[in-house]
Amino acid sequence: MKNPMRDFLSRLRWDKRMRGRRYVIRFVSRGAPRNYEEVESSEVVDVTRDGFVIVSRGEEKWIPYHRVVEIREEDSGRIIFSKEKKVYRFKP
Repeated sequence: MKNPMRDFLSRLRWDKRMRGRRYVIRFVSRGAPRNYEEVESSEVVDVTRDGFVIVSRGEEKWIPYHRVVEIREEDSGRIIFSKEKKVYRFKP
């Protein structure tokens, strides 16, 4: 089964046409303020079958896809993915 979120994050890392674009990824993070954390797409260092790895404040952290609640373009605020609003725009 394909995972559109994994494919999207892989394209951000490897597709030359998408490298200049900046996105914000919001995910559930227990213990963080309001239990959410946000990272820029540039902090994603690996994309795996079940999640992705970020480096934030010098620390590596693995985030499973099911904890992602929103992905949006940093400059325009355009929402690519939102669990709450049921938005799924993973196609380029």
